[in-house]
Amino acid sequence: AKVKRVSITTAALAAVWAVMLLWGSDMENLDPPSIMASGNTFVLLVVGLTFGIAFAAAFGPPPDKEVAR
Repeated sequence: AKVKRVSITTAALAAVWAVMLLWGSDMENLDPPSIMASGNTFVLLVVGLTFGIAFAAAFGPPPDKEVAR
């Protein structure tokens, strides 16, 4: 169950990251350095969030389950 949850979370984050990366590469086609710098910062932020959330999903506590009495 834990492996399935981690796999689904990682796949979803990878899909979101791919979309954001494509959007960021479109921004980099513009010339002003400030726009390019903000695009690079955005990509680094998304990469950091992706790995952080995947790590938390892999090694964090499992979701609470109600105990049947």
